[in-house]
Amino acid sequence: MIEQGRVRLLLARELNCANSRKSDLYSSIWASCDELRGGMDASQYKDYVLFMLFIKYITDQYGNSSDFAPPVTIPRGASFKDMIALKGNSGIGDKINTQIIQPLIDANPRPARSDFPDFNDPNKLGEGDAMVHRLENLIGIFQKPELDFSQTALTTTTSSVTPTSTSCGASLPIVARAKGSSTHPPKLAASSPG
Repeated sequence: MIEQGRVRLLLARELNCANSRKSDLYSSIWASCDELRGGMDASQYKDYVLFMLFIKYITDQYGNSSDFAPPVTIPRGASFKDMIALKGNSGIGDKINTQIIQPLIDANPRPARSDFPDFNDPNKLGEGDAMVHRLENLIGIFQKPELDFSQTALTTTTSSVTPTSTSCGASLPIVARAKGSSTHPPKLAASSPG
């Protein structure tokens, strides 16, 4: 009974963490739209916001991957971390286009330049310091630690206790049911973040 109660508590804690991650993501998306407001039609926000989510996600998931063939190749110098390093640079828009987006396109067979927005468009992002400030703020929104997509989710192994890390910062022991055993709590399925 104690183990079942502990598993329920751990599941409730992970659900709260998942809800918190989802809330952080929604807040970041809204903040991004607020940052882009004024220079372009609202229907164009998605192009910039989705790219920011894309580059952040692939960097967190595959940037330090030891996989032989990760699904997305991130060339050296073209990660979200490299985008962060561009903050404060007066040519940030052009550098995002040429040092982040173009190398991603060149290293991966599917994307085309037309799939990505122009981060050096003064009509949409402003000119000079206004563009630099807007892009720095946009990068900063996705730079928040709450949006760390590299965190692992609940995992289990048969008949074992496996500690797993969550984005809420806790290390949770997860108890899995031994095959054919009815005295243990039900096996927990692995879940993905969010």
